[in-house]
Amino acid sequence: MYKKTFRALSFVIAIFISNNGLAQDLTWGATSDLSDTFQKAINPKIATSTDGTRATAVWLRWDIIQSASATISGNTADWGNVKDLSIAGQAVGELPDIALSDDGTKATAVWRAFDSTFGKYVIQSASATISGNTADWGDVKVLSDLTLDANIPQIALSSDGTMAMVVWSTLSVRYFVAAIPGTISGNTATWGVVKPVSPELEEVPSYPEIAISSDGTKAMVVWSNNGIIQSRAGEMAGAGYSEWSPVTNVLSEAGRIASSPRIANSSDGTKATVVWYRLDGSDYRVQAIPLTRSGWAVYQGAVKDLSAPGQDAYYPQIALSSDGTKATAVWYRYNGFDWIVQSASTTISGLTATWGTVKELSAPGGDAYYPQIALSSDGTQAAAVWRRFDGSKFIVQSASATISGATAKWGIATDLSIAGKSAYEPHIDLSSDGTMATIVWTLDEDPYDIVQSASAIGNDGNCYVIKASNGNIIMFCL
Repeated sequence: MYKKTFRALSFVIAIFISNNGLAQDLTWGATSDLSDTFQKAINPKIATSTDGTRATAVWLRWDIIQSASATISGNTADWGNVKDLSIAGQAVGELPDIALSDDGTKATAVWRAFDSTFGKYVIQSASATISGNTADWGDVKVLSDLTLDANIPQIALSSDGTMAMVVWSTLSVRYFVAAIPGTISGNTATWGVVKPVSPELEEVPSYPEIAISSDGTKAMVVWSNNGIIQSRAGEMAGAGYSEWSPVTNVLSEAGRIASSPRIANSSDGTKATVVWYRLDGSDYRVQAIPLTRSGWAVYQGAVKDLSAPGQDAYYPQIALSSDGTKATAVWYRYNGFDWIVQSASTTISGLTATWGTVKELSAPGGDAYYPQIALSSDGTQAAAVWRRFDGSKFIVQSASATISGATAKWGIATDLSIAGKSAYEPHIDLSSDGTMATIVWTLDEDPYDIVQSASAIGNDGNCYVIKASNGNIIMFCL
């Protein structure tokens, strides 16, 4: 139905040698156009299999949620046909979200849509089985209460793709974070009962996010409630059954505005790290806290400031090793002249997190915003992506790192999107061994916006990458 086109990556530097003796750098392949070139497509999200050889992306095209799947060999992705997931005319501009099974053969997506019968914004979902780069999507299901407006859905999926949990915020009449569990067989999901996770609030709770264990039985939810970061623990079993702990944990200090929490947990669901930004009295600072869980009880470590005082820092993201003992966070901070993407890594023992030195990933001289982070399962390899102003347009950039303890060595940022055109909304996923990455973003092709993607492979740190005159990327190693 839609034809994929390919574009050569525009590298500023033709020859690149690995930086600072990194054990791994990422070599990016050609850029693929995923969405139709004559439609406005925005808000892309990507999920990859643990081995990095499969990927599924979702995005909003005009008023329809769309998806495509790919098989990946090295840094070359073969994207299949675009599929329409939502009912035409219903989907609106809230970010869709996607989760994939470890083997990449099962996917579940969620999004916000407008139900004209009830006059409410509702949360919808669909599931798929995937063979190669062809996805068979099942029927659309409505998850939220049809009498309440809903917003910002987030999904987490078990490693085998058969259990899911979705959270969102309600927007009308009653204000709370809602959650629903589901079990999935093939491309058919059976959803359970919607339950309030937060207490009913005086204002709309913001930024709810969910993390679940790899077997799908343990869940942790975080959100912002009137400037306070809160969390709650849940358990799931059977067809759409869930129970939640009776106590809501307050993670941030009262009396200071805190927002945009993000959570990552260990594969067994017993360890987690949460990040957010919070007003310290004069500036917004990025903060983090480690959590451990035993049954219903959630134990909290000490809150640590990650960003330096004196200037504002915003919108942190967090990734955690599968055993929960290593984490890497990214955010952006003003340095007095530019907004710079920064990162820090930590080792975690019990409830004690030892954070290393903050590193600057983007170069000065151009504002950089909204970084995303992905981490290998052992926490020793990381890849980040963000958008940065190059003096004319915003471009998508990426950098990779090797991490030893709490010390990360980041390579030089690579330009991924086309020079001379603005790009935004980058999102990244990484294979479990950290050697393969796939990114999606939106390119401004006035008057249209196109969803694009690129994939990468890692080398051993003693390799050269050359861009040939025909645009091909060649790598040779000593």
